[in-house]
Amino acid sequence: MIEELEIILETTSKILQKHVNHSLRQNIVSENTDILNLWNEIEKNGLPKISVKEKFGGYEIPFFSILPLIKIINNHGTPLPLSETILSNYILSESDINPQNGIVTFATDTKNLQIKNNMISGELLAVPYLNLTKNLLIVHELNNVKKAILIKPQYAQAYRALGDTYLKFEKYKEAKESYNKAISIKHDCAETHYNLGLTFKANGEPKKALAAYNEALSLK
Repeated sequence: MIEELEIILETTSKILQKHVNHSLRQNIVSENTDILNLWNEIEKNGLPKISVKEKFGGYEIPFFSILPLIKIINNHGTPLPLSETILSNYILSESDINPQNGIVTFATDTKNLQIKNNMISGELLAVPYLNLTKNLLIVHELNNVKKAILIKPQYAQAYRALGDTYLKFEKYKEAKESYNKAISIKHDCAETHYNLGLTFKANGEPKKALAAYNEALSLK
């Protein structure tokens, strides 16, 4: 297993050295073909399933043993939620759920999360890289038992929360994209339109800001 892990670490370093650069980090959107090419090579080499059970097509390397891999991913400034996907797939595998291919992220902070009749309500306050994936893992305690729940959300609140984060750090392009995704899912949220207006104003687009504010007022 040690030899297998060393091969995986070497392969990971080569992949990241080949693909990751400053330009890639400046354009972290799902439409970026360079992002897609990087992920495809990562997935082709089985990295997202390094700690997944063999019966689900993984390497089944103990999670505590892959910390050097997480370090390599972080040291390269990898602009993908690879560490999040590895952790999510491990949690799913340990819950005896077969992880599917694709990028997975998870909610790192939630508020008033409730699950009833197969419906999820509440707020997702922090969801890294949600703009790159529709696969979202939530770990929720129900009846004193923690459960792993994988959803493929068209989840307006999550996109709005992502937009709020981008706005806070003055990443106006990404904020607008996130708010517009939220609006395309749930158009009747006044707060989303208002925050989009704040983004337009901060980005020097007063006419668009006014239109967004008016839309927000019409929904109140």
